[in-house]
Amino acid sequence: MKTCAAIAILFLAATGLLAQTNPGTTAQYTGTVVDDQGRPVPGAAVDCYQYQSRARFGYWDREPELQQTTLTDGKGAFAVSASADTKTLVVVKKAGLATVWKTWSPEIPDSTDPIVLTAPATLSGRVMDDNDKPVADAEVWVVGASIGNDYGTASQLNDLSGGPAKSCFSARTGPDGRFRIENFPADGRAGLAVIKAGMARHTVGSEMGGETDCQPGQDLKLVVGPAGSVEGKVVVAETGQPLGGVKIQLDSAGPGVFYSACCETVESSADGTFHVPDVQPGKHYVRASIFGGLIPDWVLVPEDSQVTVVAGETARNVVVHFSKGALVEVTVVVTNKLTPIANAAVSAGGSSANTDTNGKALLRVPAGTNWFSARKDWLSQNKTAEVDVGQTNHVRFELTPPPKIAGTVRDLPGVPAAGVLVSFHPGYYPNAPDFAEVMTDENGRYEMKLKLSRVTGFWSGPITSTNFVMARDLKRNLAAIHEFGTSPTNFSFMGMEMIPSNLDLTLQPGITLTGSVKDTEGAPVTNATVDIHMLSGNSIGRLWPQPVKVDAQGSFTLPALPQGREYEFWQGINAKGYGTAYARLKAEDSKTNHYEFPAFVL
Repeated sequence: MKTCAAIAILFLAATGLLAQTNPGTTAQYTGTVVDDQGRPVPGAAVDCYQYQSRARFGYWDREPELQQTTLTDGKGAFAVSASADTKTLVVVKKAGLATVWKTWSPEIPDSTDPIVLTAPATLSGRVMDDNDKPVADAEVWVVGASIGNDYGTASQLNDLSGGPAKSCFSARTGPDGRFRIENFPADGRAGLAVIKAGMARHTVGSEMGGETDCQPGQDLKLVVGPAGSVEGKVVVAETGQPLGGVKIQLDSAGPGVFYSACCETVESSADGTFHVPDVQPGKHYVRASIFGGLIPDWVLVPEDSQVTVVAGETARNVVVHFSKGALVEVTVVVTNKLTPIANAAVSAGGSSANTDTNGKALLRVPAGTNWFSARKDWLSQNKTAEVDVGQTNHVRFELTPPPKIAGTVRDLPGVPAAGVLVSFHPGYYPNAPDFAEVMTDENGRYEMKLKLSRVTGFWSGPITSTNFVMARDLKRNLAAIHEFGTSPTNFSFMGMEMIPSNLDLTLQPGITLTGSVKDTEGAPVTNATVDIHMLSGNSIGRLWPQPVKVDAQGSFTLPALPQGREYEFWQGINAKGYGTAYARLKAEDSKTNHYEFPAFVL
């Protein structure tokens, strides 16, 4: 039996916007739903959720609101409308197939990949008490999940949590303590919560996040024992008056949990008091928030919010302070030009907002010294400022816009090439830009604005500083590539001076790589993925952010790649339930228009 503890999925952003509009307006999000054979799935239910437009403590509020439900049409397509300046989630359901999800964020470019519904899988196991006895009638649910077996950034960011996760994936234990959560994606990972009146999850092991994450096919074991509780009061800092209607959430500060895995959100009553029952023993952070209106009426006073919960006991006299604070008008402009920047994310003192078309946003923050941050597409800029009550304070940021790469793609006779994919592939170094991809217009022109969806904290491992731009005419098997570096001494600026602003490319004959994946009996492995890398400079870089899936015959085709390059399946050809295969194509062997690998046997 495999012991499962909840996983820590980063709550940052997702795969991006399909439409960019002014802050406060509505954008349309579109997508296509297919099955694992690439066939459209009509009649699938698409639930659209909207997160709060403000973030708190650096992550999006975990409880989005259901905004709209629609069905996919005969071609598997759907469209939903939601706010353009906050995180949006769609959950897709179809009888007989696994439930899947996708998120969009205003800060990260979108992937046009379809949403794939696969055969359903099951999360199953048992709930036991501290004496290893089965616990009947306990509620088990998914508190957080992501799709993808690897721990890459894309799978971490495309997450499902909170109420939507619980409504999709939950079950109760039988007399033998066993549970089954149906319709989970086979390549998904989940953190599980379990609760029964008077009992709460107990940590097994000492590693952060627990020993493992929870996946289909495992015999999971969840352990519960006596719970504790927390009681406290929310008051106005200046007057001591009680404050009702404040949402209280406990986030565990210890290992073995997925944030608030074992506690529901409660609300303070009119006299300011609150009670959180059935809390997992250990240290917890008390998170308090008030949402409503464009600008909050109250702001949380920064203070030590940690409380220790003991099994069978109530932690009392927890006091949470709110204040009217002060208003701050934050202005964000372009460096040296002073042009307003719309839809920039600004934050301070636990309050966040997006700038309007004039580059301005209002925040309510605690009085005194505050740390302000502003960001749009690229690195954030930070500064401290003194905030006084009784007046509207002013803070201004000058942000350097992200670099752009633009040019014309031509074929060998010099004719502009329309409909060619042009992609930017970053090297491996701190604060490298994101992968980006666009298509040339009817004049062969393209323009890519580079983005940086996340900022590197601690960096470990090698640095490979070669970036490249690649153009691919998929129909004619033509390709072009241009490499450039970034100075290792200038990573704080992401090598912006090394990124060419104008780059024309000329297509040359390309190579198409093909192959197939089979099992030891010779049958096609239809759930395999192909993770291909190409030697660029001193780096074997992944060609695409996600591995390529094989078709219904277990085959893959990778057209229009540059000839004379070394290609390698660096992290292998993988399939759930199978081993891994590797391969390497030397540069001298890729000087041809087609190469077929011998069948890969898993």
